[in-house]
Amino acid sequence: MLFTLNDLLHYNRPCVCGRTPHLSLNVSGKHAITTDEPINEIFPYVIPNHTSTKHFMRYDLRTRYNKRLSLILDHLTNEYKPTTNNEVDYLSFNTFLSQHVLYFRIHCHICKANSHTDDLTFSPTHLLPTEMFNEQYSIVHNDIQYEIDTAFKANQTNIKIQRDPGIDQDKYEALNKPIPPYFTPIEIALPAIGLYQLKRNDLLSKLKMLHNFT
Repeated sequence: MLFTLNDLLHYNRPCVCGRTPHLSLNVSGKHAITTDEPINEIFPYVIPNHTSTKHFMRYDLRTRYNKRLSLILDHLTNEYKPTTNNEVDYLSFNTFLSQHVLYFRIHCHICKANSHTDDLTFSPTHLLPTEMFNEQYSIVHNDIQYEIDTAFKANQTNIKIQRDPGIDQDKYEALNKPIPPYFTPIEIALPAIGLYQLKRNDLLSKLKMLHNFT
């Protein structure tokens, strides 16, 4: 499934925990895998337009001394404009693209749901629609941890169910109750399921059902 920028802003919103996730732009060198070059996570500046309901998002890709290379995106149309010090500059942007990989990350600071898109591609005027690449989510309920890892290119969702590794043993001792017994982790492979397809209660009920019947 292809997503525009506006789709991504509403993708998995609200998050499975009911909050609004964050959208950031991740940038890495094209040789980062072999050179250990760090991934730079860039959060946008929202540029309001007081003459319409249209707003723009500015991502500062590189700042050096008195030069700032930025990418300005229209989240409604996917149109973009690269600038250096607020002057349109396609040459510097294309050079930057030849050396770097860009992709979006959608993440929630509360429940830690995390997903990112495939590498971004640009036409001369628009950011082209992109696909989801990976999603990860973990939830603990009744001291059982459910981990979900989806690889969309492989069309596979891997689910791991285990006793919570961070179980609060002091809580059980204070209540004079036995600690839930350890059990061998359960691993299940399914066709890819996007988190946007599930609400929190549905997700929990389905995960419990998988646990009970495996």
